[in-house]
Amino acid sequence: MAAIFEDKFLTGQVAMRGGTVLHKAHLAPASRYSEDIDLVLVGDRPPGHIKKALTRVLKPLLGNPVESVMTDIQLTVRNLVAKSKIIRSTYTYDPTSSDAALAHLKVEVNTNENKSFFPLVTVKVQVPGPGAARHIAVASYDLDEMLGTKLRALLQREHGRDLFDIVWAWETSQQPHAVSKVNPGRVGEAFRFYMRQEGSTFSAANIEAELVRRMKSRKFLSDMDGYLAHDRTYSPQTAYEQFCQVFLPHL
Repeated sequence: MAAIFEDKFLTGQVAMRGGTVLHKAHLAPASRYSEDIDLVLVGDRPPGHIKKALTRVLKPLLGNPVESVMTDIQLTVRNLVAKSKIIRSTYTYDPTSSDAALAHLKVEVNTNENKSFFPLVTVKVQVPGPGAARHIAVASYDLDEMLGTKLRALLQREHGRDLFDIVWAWETSQQPHAVSKVNPGRVGEAFRFYMRQEGSTFSAANIEAELVRRMKSRKFLSDMDGYLAHDRTYSPQTAYEQFCQVFLPHL
């Protein structure tokens, strides 16, 4: 992350969203494991230039990627014709020692969604340093917009972590000394913005029906197994009930 956001070329060209920056910056300290780097092209340079720059800054740390492609993926919820173009680079690395299993790091850049709904923000992320940890500045998305895209992800795939992220962000923001506050109304606005971008509509009833279906899925209900921090507990049923109470009225 430091290699990317301390590079003179990439600074101003990409912004970060997704679970890693959500938990390591917006909701720090992190409550669940997430390492993948989800970026969005927000500058004016061609995607090919971004791809080359990422390879350049990450090579000293991770070597050459085992995969580095520009491809199309399905990010839309209902418009199955529309595709999003992304840059995807996958790295394998040794997280601890020569005896450890190799870990995988995926870096993706969405090159389509260049415009954010709310203004971009700068967040601080703690990264390890040679002597002590330090903080770097990372371009990211407004917290409510992040949750709007998380809601979209919740409808795209059967990953229980998306429900966890939305509800955990709300609970964290309700703490007395919380720095960031979640506004469910603004989350709904951001979600509808992305639905308009893909030419779809999704009512509160549609969302509730999808959630009811997911709450019957073993894959969805067990998705958080192995992702939680050691001092956290999580109930998908409680999260579902809280989502319906807090967010559904604004959707």
